[in-house]
Amino acid sequence: MRFLHLSSVVDAAWAQARSRLPLPPAQRLVRVTEAVVARSTAFAWLVPPLAMSVIARQGTPIARDGDHTWLAPYDNTVLVMPGVNHVKPGNTMVRLGRFEG
Repeated sequence: MRFLHLSSVVDAAWAQARSRLPLPPAQRLVRVTEAVVARSTAFAWLVPPLAMSVIARQGTPIARDGDHTWLAPYDNTVLVMPGVNHVKPGNTMVRLGRFEG
């Protein structure tokens, strides 16, 4: 809603009446660093696949696909747009990011 208002697509009152979340105290940039791509239909999450959730510790297992396990590449790894449907080889299941600034 805020984007629509800032882009002059809708007026402020309309957007504010439909906003569900309060403004965050500060904006943070997430730099996407890599993608996790399913190798098979056996892909399984080892953490809850919630958008913008943060994995606190580097090395934490994120997902498993056969004998391969994806690990958080750094502390405070951000899960960007995790997918829970359409698991098939070649599909991007999540993008991994990190906060900047």
